[in-house]
Amino acid sequence: MPPNEHLFLRLDSIPVIGAKRKAFFTRLVNGDSIFDLLSHLPSTVLRRTPVERLSSALDNQLITCLFKVETHLANSRRGVPYRIVGHVLECSQQLELVFFNPYASFLERSARQGSTIVVSGKLIVKKLHGMDSYQIVHPDHMGFLDTFDAWIGTERVYPLTAGLTQGIVRSAVDFALAKLNDISEWIAPETMSRFRFPSWKEAFLEVHAPQSVLDLSSQTPVKQRLAYDELFAKQLAQHYFYGAAAK
Repeated sequence: MPPNEHLFLRLDSIPVIGAKRKAFFTRLVNGDSIFDLLSHLPSTVLRRTPVERLSSALDNQLITCLFKVETHLANSRRGVPYRIVGHVLECSQQLELVFFNPYASFLERSARQGSTIVVSGKLIVKKLHGMDSYQIVHPDHMGFLDTFDAWIGTERVYPLTAGLTQGIVRSAVDFALAKLNDISEWIAPETMSRFRFPSWKEAFLEVHAPQSVLDLSSQTPVKQRLAYDELFAKQLAQHYFYGAAAK
């Protein structure tokens, strides 16, 4: 297969998409090719902070911590949430994980009593008898200790549609990015230098790896490079179309 020809393959050629999720992705990216998927860009950036101690300053922030599971408090009646009570491993501060309409057997397997797991999600700080209490409602992640590094730092967020999650979309995009190859540069060197354009491959890799909201601006060299390519491609197509029509 010639370099980057895979970009014109159908979306269902990506394993995480397949026939099962093809319709969802087609609706999401308004197209049916892998190139359409790579043209679906992150809309914002989140930051998950690793913590060893909780405080009110972390209210409504995304945190990741090591969590020692103490006990499960099953919901005894409808409308009462399921709670997993434990503490942050390094400081013994109590933390509750709260779930509404959960699968109890799944939670019991994911957070076994007495185990230490990685938990990541939005911290909620409440006042209880004049003291701070800490909760995470429906954590984004509960997993083994070796997953800690994957849940800290910046995190790109894509626009979604029903039936898809951030994890599934990121996996599909990462699969497509991993297959990109370098190609011969078609932009003049002086233009590349003047506008500080990255290479074509670097542009796609960087546009899907924003480190802050500033990287989402349409004025960045990365976004400008991709816009330049799109405009050039349209002009080239028009040239061939009108040239063929003239004949």
